[in-house]
Amino acid sequence: MINTNLIILSTTLALAGIVSCSSEEADKQRFLLRGNDQLARQEYKEAIRYFDEALKIDTEYADAYLNRGVAKFETADPVGALGDYNKAIAFSEEFTEAHFNRANAYAELKQYQLALNDLDIVEKTYPDTAVVYFAQGLVYSKMKDYDASLQVFNRSIALDDQNPETYVNRGTIYYYLSEYDNALSDLTKALELNPTESNAYNAMALLYHDQGLFEEAIEAVDKALNLTPEEPYYLNNKGYILLSVDSLDAGEELINRSLLADPYNGWAYRNKGLFYLKRKETTDAIRLLEQALKMDDEVDRIHEFLGLAYQQNGDLAKACGTWNEASPTSAEVDRLMTVNCQ
Repeated sequence: MINTNLIILSTTLALAGIVSCSSEEADKQRFLLRGNDQLARQEYKEAIRYFDEALKIDTEYADAYLNRGVAKFETADPVGALGDYNKAIAFSEEFTEAHFNRANAYAELKQYQLALNDLDIVEKTYPDTAVVYFAQGLVYSKMKDYDASLQVFNRSIALDDQNPETYVNRGTIYYYLSEYDNALSDLTKALELNPTESNAYNAMALLYHDQGLFEEAIEAVDKALNLTPEEPYYLNNKGYILLSVDSLDAGEELINRSLLADPYNGWAYRNKGLFYLKRKETTDAIRLLEQALKMDDEVDRIHEFLGLAYQQNGDLAKACGTWNEASPTSAEVDRLMTVNCQ
């Protein structure tokens, strides 16, 4: 399963430029420039306000739609961003930057083939640009087409071998494929290029965890948290590692902090459900694990843990049905079905 706590969905902010013209043109471009300045400051609401003003002057201003779409995407509004990118493309069909950013919005909305279609358009214009293949790799990874993802990440690295994010994401794919040596090599390379790449430490922590190297896992996730304190994904992952060594109270405290910062993360609900499962508080375990599954059916091990909760509750038929729904199945799920569901 794709662990969205690991993949970095990078958005290249392709901001439209400025040209000089008449008074009305100058007014709308002034608003565009001010909006761009607010984008650079990460003041997204202010940026949107300026782009709105530009669009009052010219309702077909493709540049303003593009950049307003960027601001909306950065405020967790991919639907709004998609609408703006669509308008930018409608008013400027050859707007390559809008196709690139629209691909990011499609990917966020799990419309993966549409994302790839847009990236194909961008690739035709920029066939030797590493970021295009990087973006394709992210989409393929979300589609769980790991072979295709590795292929385009390799192309991206061949064109630019100095981007740590590409190594983090390729290392993540190797992690999913249980190619731990390759994964560790890529994550180490990412840290050589950028010692403050906290995502690499976070991925490394889960890599160590899955190999049973819990001390190393805690050390790695602590480095991630030292670089990015209170990052909800990192808090959640450390909580998960602590649950694995039966430090239940400490693990729950971190998971709760993660949920407080990001209440829409299915992985954190899975881990809170696992906490209750380990405490044998079955009703709460089932409630939270069912919620995690409803929020994101790609959460890793969710069917395994939910099936265990049903089994703990005395409902073996429901447990077996849940394990059978896991796709792909893990070795542990296969073992549970062999032992309990024959």
